[in-house]
Amino acid sequence: MSTARVMANVVLMWDDAITEIAATHIQTHSDETSGFAAENLLDSDRQTCYKASNTGDANVVHVRFDLGAIYSIAGFSIHNHNAGTKGVSNILVKASNDIDEGFTKATYDVSTYVGDDDFFHYFDSASSRRYWKIDFQSVDSAGLYIGRIGLWQSAYQLSRGIMPGSSKGYSHLEDVLTTKGGINHRISRGGLKRHFTGLVDTSSAAELAELEALIEHTEVNHKPFCTSWPGGTTSYTGANIYGAGVHAVIDAERWEYIMQVAGRGAPYLPIIEEL
Repeated sequence: MSTARVMANVVLMWDDAITEIAATHIQTHSDETSGFAAENLLDSDRQTCYKASNTGDANVVHVRFDLGAIYSIAGFSIHNHNAGTKGVSNILVKASNDIDEGFTKATYDVSTYVGDDDFFHYFDSASSRRYWKIDFQSVDSAGLYIGRIGLWQSAYQLSRGIMPGSSKGYSHLEDVLTTKGGINHRISRGGLKRHFTGLVDTSSAAELAELEALIEHTEVNHKPFCTSWPGGTTSYTGANIYGAGVHAVIDAERWEYIMQVAGRGAPYLPIIEEL
């Protein structure tokens, strides 16, 4: 099974149209499994899943979101899914301003680029549409599930990427119980969470303003966002800014940056995966 690529780019996407626009609803979807309704995709919890009960017409499973009005969408992401395990050939993102198929905004080859990983795509150009349909092609058996789909209205790629001093890794909650004989029993609670602390060289006041917009929208309002999982050796541009994504929150009791002249700063951006 392939793994969504880790890239050098640091991309941030926030302001999700699906969970943050009150009028958004699911206009249509393939058959669902009892207890795993498609409406689970309308919340920001990636653990509440929609699960398809069959392969759908011509082995295509779909879900279409009606945002209630036309909004500009800058990026797409999908989290906690098993498209690779279920043999999905391609994931298609379609958009329209009436209830038809519209145009295909993006196509992702699952075996090559996605697998079962959390995945994101920062579009090379935003699209203003009301209806957004996600197709999963060639589903080979029932039980395809998706925990979260993001249609992000705001996105930004950091111009300088990762600087020396940045770090990333994994963390989890663990209890250690020691017996009278000195034997340790380790009990882990929850899964491993990816975390990233990036030192960002904001070479312009505009870049710092974008980071502040992210912080004010997500941290102040306690909302998750999507970021690339940085660390690869290649920066991707144009229509190819896609790869491993992280459903994240800011991991800090306070967020601050070192003040410099002309509104410039060198902030640490502490991020932890939101499971």
